Amino acid sequence: MMFLYSCGSAQEEAVVTGLKTIDSKEFSISLPEKWNVIEDYSSLPTPPKWEITLLANASDLKYGFSNNIVILSQDLWKFVSSKDFSILNNVGASREYLEYTRLESNDMNFSDGDITQAYVFEAKYNVQTPILKFVQFWKVCGTTRWHLITIAVSQDTKVMDPYLEFAKTFTCK
Repeated sequence: MMFLYSCGSAQEEAVVTGLKTIDSKEFSISLPEKWNVIEDYSSLPTPPKWEITLLANASDLKYGFSNNIVILSQDLWKFVSSKDFSILNNVGASREYLEYTRLESNDMNFSDGDITQAYVFEAKYNVQTPILKFVQFWKVCGTTRWHLITIAVSQDTKVMDPYLEFAKTFTCK
């Protein structure tokens, strides 16, 4: 169920400066202004029952990787809070990745007052990828959709707070 977009590569500055708002029909989120939204992801694998609703990556490449964000969405089949869903699904995430090591987990407050559990961890997506750092959390929008937000950065990223800060800007429409 987990997915990583790793076409390209980069280690950005530890501090993410300047944000731009990305609007979709379902949500908005502010991303670093140097990140590029990828419009065509039809050739990428998508987990069953999910759809990719946003894919963006940093413009700078390093070692064949660019920091990126993937948002997967799915119809809600049972109502649950964003936080409870994050907690429940992190157990599955820890089994989906290779060499998974949780670095931290904290409550994360969205601007709409909703709370989720954000996880920062290191892992390999598969045997071909290097160990990366991830920020991952879930957001339930109303009674119709849930969204899995995954931010992947290079392992040598020391400060994760800027990524958590722009992740908090996710807003349901």
